[in-house]
Amino acid sequence: MKRIFLYSLLAIVLQCNNSEKNSQQDYQTSYRNRILLLYLARPTPNPQTACINSTTSSGACIIKAPDRDKVLSAVLTQEQYTVSALTLGRLSTYSAYCTESINNIKFPSNPQARAQVPSDSLLECTFNCQKTYWDTALRVGSCEKINTQLLFTDSVGKGITSCVVNCNRQTNNSLN
Repeated sequence: MKRIFLYSLLAIVLQCNNSEKNSQQDYQTSYRNRILLLYLARPTPNPQTACINSTTSSGACIIKAPDRDKVLSAVLTQEQYTVSALTLGRLSTYSAYCTESINNIKFPSNPQARAQVPSDSLLECTFNCQKTYWDTALRVGSCEKINTQLLFTDSVGKGITSCVVNCNRQTNNSLN
């Protein structure tokens, strides 16, 4: 519904801009209006959903790792097994894990700076980076061949770090 309204508003502004061209409306004002409307039409970032998607992908990989606890992985659901492994048994759902993670994540803007709470856009982008890593590990078969600890350690060197740095740039945060 929001999108329909915003697209209608965009059409009206564009129509007004076209009719006002004769009345000295300059290109920069028209461009600013378009950018503003495109910004308003963007979907609201949802880090909780992105975290759940990322953790679901990591769970699909972890459950296949050769060093998994075969007894627990046979008794628990993939979600329970994954979250239990990530939280040392404190939590049992992706939602609870993600809520806790989101509430506790802090990003330093530089090594000497005080940690800052990241924006929802940055969090969503970061979780999407992680999801891409886990989906790739699943697709290429790394999950069945590499122990769990190495899967997590390997993730840092496999593009997640550069992806997160790019997220910071895209969301106007300054992570060094």
